[in-house]
Amino acid sequence: MGSWPQTPLSINRLAIFAVFHRPEVTLSNLGYVNCLKEVGFQVVYVHNVPISTISFEKLRPLCIAALKRMNLGQDFGAYKDPYQCLQRSGWLNSVDWLLFRNDSLHFLWGNAGSSFSSLLSQKLSEIYELVLGLNNNLKY
Repeated sequence: MGSWPQTPLSINRLAIFAVFHRPEVTLSNLGYVNCLKEVGFQVVYVHNVPISTISFEKLRPLCIAALKRMNLGQDFGAYKDPYQCLQRSGWLNSVDWLLFRNDSLHFLWGNAGSSFSSLLSQKLSEIYELVLGLNNNLKY
């Protein structure tokens, strides 16, 4: 997986964003990562196939880490590996919100993206459940 940057002093909201796409990062994923950053998430971008240097440079200002890994275990494998590394490195010590996200949904830019950012920020401040989940698997 490579080496991790130095452990941040404090992270309140952390997102592990697992993706599987060609070597170039998609506009949808860039928009979604930017949205997460706007609402206070630090993002670890986990790319499950080779990724271009240009894509890493596009992600650098939006993410605290961008990782390349072998595509094993589908989304849950892509969440598990960085989660365990983050936990061992102390990155999760101050996290209030941990979000596991993948690139299954396309992010819309413009007014729709801004509306989503505002609504997400509002809902995060109103939710008190310890665990929330949503899954839809169409493979048998």
